[in-house]
Amino acid sequence: METVVIKREDLISRNSDNKFLQQVIRKIEKDYWDDGKVLFDVHLDGILIDESSPFNNLDIQSNDYSEIKLRVQLLDDLVWSTVDSTLEYVKKLSTFCESTVDKYRKEKYEAALRDLVQIVDSAQWTFESVTLINTQLTKKCPTAYQSQFALWMNTELKFVNVLKELIESFDSSDYILQADILEFDFLTILDESLVYLESIKNTRV
Repeated sequence: METVVIKREDLISRNSDNKFLQQVIRKIEKDYWDDGKVLFDVHLDGILIDESSPFNNLDIQSNDYSEIKLRVQLLDDLVWSTVDSTLEYVKKLSTFCESTVDKYRKEKYEAALRDLVQIVDSAQWTFESVTLINTQLTKKCPTAYQSQFALWMNTELKFVNVLKELIESFDSSDYILQADILEFDFLTILDESLVYLESIKNTRV
């Protein structure tokens, strides 16, 4: 990851068309994106700037700051680090899911239901993460991963359907059904997701 420091004077001279810090950050972010890089975060004199920061409306002509510091990552590096982190996450989710099934079978329903909420949230994050990976790899190498993408399309449909079943199961007290969905459907999908991610990782272009 690259760190870039821009002094106040340079920031002003480079951004004559933008008055507020938020406008400047958006322009910088777009320029980096066009160059195949991702703006990871921004600090104003050591203070992290996010969407809710009052400093977004700071006039860049103001004397109230001295510099902004940017952390930038190559998009390609971000994609592959996401592959690695998602792989590890799915492995942990699979183990957690197995322990939750065990709680259902031992009739520890209150604890199992708490776990189920976490599993649904984690499953949604996993799905979004894989979608991000696929989108970026398709842009980079449209034909290089066709066999892997075809594999994921089948898993993706099952992923969506099972996730829907899990969410709908909250409205019932059919704990046996919830356990069965986790054990016989969701764990299978997690295994397929691992196979897919490993395949992507092992055929990196």
